Amino acid sequence: MSFQIAISGLDAARKMLGVTSENIANSNTTGFKSSRAQFADLVNGSANTSMANDAAGVRVATVEQSFAQGSITNTGNALDMSIGGSGFFVLNDPASGETLYTRAGQFQADENGYVINPAGQRLTSFAVGTDGSVTGATQDLRVSNTELAPNATSEITTGVNVDASATAPGVAFDPTDRDSYNHSTVMSVYDSLGVEHTATQYFVKTGAGAWTHHITLDGTEIGTGTALTFDTAGNLTVPANGLVSAGPVTPAGADPMTLSIDLGDTTQFDNDFSVNALAQDGYTAGELIGIGIDSDGVVNARYSNGKNVAQGQVALADFTNPNGLQRMGDNNWIATSDSGPALVGAPNSGTLGGITSGTIEQSNVELSEELVDLITAQRMFQANAQSISAADALTQTLLNMG
Repeated sequence: MSFQIAISGLDAARKMLGVTSENIANSNTTGFKSSRAQFADLVNGSANTSMANDAAGVRVATVEQSFAQGSITNTGNALDMSIGGSGFFVLNDPASGETLYTRAGQFQADENGYVINPAGQRLTSFAVGTDGSVTGATQDLRVSNTELAPNATSEITTGVNVDASATAPGVAFDPTDRDSYNHSTVMSVYDSLGVEHTATQYFVKTGAGAWTHHITLDGTEIGTGTALTFDTAGNLTVPANGLVSAGPVTPAGADPMTLSIDLGDTTQFDNDFSVNALAQDGYTAGELIGIGIDSDGVVNARYSNGKNVAQGQVALADFTNPNGLQRMGDNNWIATSDSGPALVGAPNSGTLGGITSGTIEQSNVELSEELVDLITAQRMFQANAQSISAADALTQTLLNMG
């Protein structure tokens, strides 16, 4: 019996050496999670009560993975990501259609714009609607590398204060005559081709609490002006909703433009003319110049025209029992019945951690601890080998007595 007990010890020590050696070998593997061998004793299964509890050796009951956080290292690559806390990146293998999970956040864009890991597996994200909002549908994350098409200006927001003590001009409005208006403000707008135009808004006082709003495009007036009325508190009352419409006007070679101008925040106080808000929704064409990822995993493409366009939101998954995941190599796991189904959500929601762009998570292997375990496993192996030598010596003595 002592031979079998010692042999089980040798086998357990061998497996412990294997687990420890694997941890050491992967101490520099991105996203690697260390493991440890857990032992359980063996006893005889004899029906004889006096023999039932006799020791029969040892076995490796399980190899448990540690999902403790690894250290975070900066890489400078915007598509590299680390998870601060719980969760796994969700991958789609386009070759097999298999869904995989990983903590290794080394990513890059392929020739088609898909965000992939070194094995060519695609990162999964939540899709983004046409209005830029994140939807519940998941898809392979793809960053558009095409030029961003221009968008014609259709809405302008203007918030100004017109001087209540100003004097009405004594001549008819003429954008080329500075004495024919009280105030003006200038901004750029864009047509359907992305061509920039200069839009100038003019404010002409016509009486107590009464003004006229004019707008020109590249020096040519659009329409004939719109009456504005302010109450005794300086608030705009006419038009009732503060909206002024100008157009249509057709720039050369482009589609007609009709401008909706929101003057709702415009006031008339006894103070100098000031511009508090000035914005418009158009932009020229833009080239992709970079990628940005926020802590919630929203991936934005940055364009040369100053626009940021959401491409998707990185999806993360968590599991009721991460130790039930099955390792597949290449820093990946797959779900099993022991792990439970993947609980997929957005970063920083529920138990899921946040995303840090431009970083990766290193292995969580502690080399000093592994070297101690290596010595322990070696001593365990040697001691069990000595047990076999001792049992062999006893057997030899018995044989000699015969």
